Amino acid sequence: MDTVKKVSVILILFGVGIIIAGWTVAENVSEQMNEKKKFTPEQVVVSFYGKWRSENEPLAEGFHTFKTDISENFKIFLSEFSGDFDPVACTDMFPSSYSLSTAMIEGDRASVGFMSASAKAVINLKNIDHRWLIDSIICGE
Repeated sequence: MDTVKKVSVILILFGVGIIIAGWTVAENVSEQMNEKKKFTPEQVVVSFYGKWRSENEPLAEGFHTFKTDISENFKIFLSEFSGDFDPVACTDMFPSSYSLSTAMIEGDRASVGFMSASAKAVINLKNIDHRWLIDSIICGE
């Protein structure tokens, strides 16, 4: 009977530990999401482009499907994209260097220019639930 009590106590402590760990993770995620709400349109674009650039095959690997800095509309566009170029960099290969312009903000919309030696684009953002999200990228603008 003593062994049953010990096992019961261990199982209860284990369960409490799992609950506390889950709560801690949820708090961390909540804090990170609140921090992202403070990002300017430029910061969202810099973050997204930096992560996109570091991936080998971002479209093929489904990189965009779990990103939190792009709108659902843009996720759908990227999922359905079948062109033979990178729809984010607007060229065959992501350029080794590029520049971004200062955001032009009008209400809940913003745009940031993307320029490289081989491409130009306008990155359109939308403020959704107090967060700037990339909503579209228009190549050749």
